[in-house]
Amino acid sequence: MPLLHFQEELKKLVTQNGRPVVVFAAIWPCARALNVSPKELPSLLLDLFTTLIDTTKRDLIMPTFAKGYENGLCNLDLTPSTTGILSENFRQDPTSHRSLSAFFSFNIKGPNAVEFSNLKHL
Repeated sequence: MPLLHFQEELKKLVTQNGRPVVVFAAIWPCARALNVSPKELPSLLLDLFTTLIDTTKRDLIMPTFAKGYENGLCNLDLTPSTTGILSENFRQDPTSHRSLSAFFSFNIKGPNAVEFSNLKHL
């Protein structure tokens, strides 16, 4: 499947209603369909998502679940995502923000990122 065709199909899924977009999916089938190396795929998909989703106007969210506490500490700035390489690359984007949860954190990029990342879990 050529990249342009993939982009057009993805554009159909990402409606322009202004609501947040949550991405949670296996990316490896995309590598095969796009004939892209696994190393190139995460940045290619992140570029594609940020092109389709204007993160100045709406939020892009991905789960970046963590292993939780180790030796009584959980540093969410350093703890990698356990939900895959795409979400780990998104977590490392300095313009995305991680929610405050030792186990079920999410990263967000967009106008509500700071507010979202400061939410306190009960």
